[in-house]
Amino acid sequence: MTRRDWAKIKAEYVQGNVTLEDLAKKYEYSLSSMLKRSAKEKWSEERNIYCIKLEEKKQEKKTEILVAESASFDANCLRPAQSAIELIEKRIAEIKKRGNLSYQDTKELEKLGAALKTFQSVGKLALGEDPEQKIPININVHFID
Repeated sequence: MTRRDWAKIKAEYVQGNVTLEDLAKKYEYSLSSMLKRSAKEKWSEERNIYCIKLEEKKQEKKTEILVAESASFDANCLRPAQSAIELIEKRIAEIKKRGNLSYQDTKELEKLGAALKTFQSVGKLALGEDPEQKIPININVHFID
């Protein structure tokens, strides 16, 4: 048998899911010759390395897919959060235009503030930030009697 044939058999073993016994039958070699050649050239070690590298490539591909899906999901979450924040801003501007704040206005502003905080957290999470990070915020609200 030529060197090229052994290379083909070795590749079939290393990259495939066949036994040395299967290959010996397929290529009409004695099992003992196949075992000796395999041991001498460390086919089993190469098969293990090949399997490890193949699994690593599979995991890398899965990771790439999951990262892309995660980014898409985050973008989908960010858009509604931005829209909701815009609506809250518009409502606050409407209340501000009236000039005098009533009791109902202050209650609504409290609710809007809570909603704003919620949507800000969603947006921060979508951008990969920690929404619980404490940053001092100064808000001045003047009540007119």
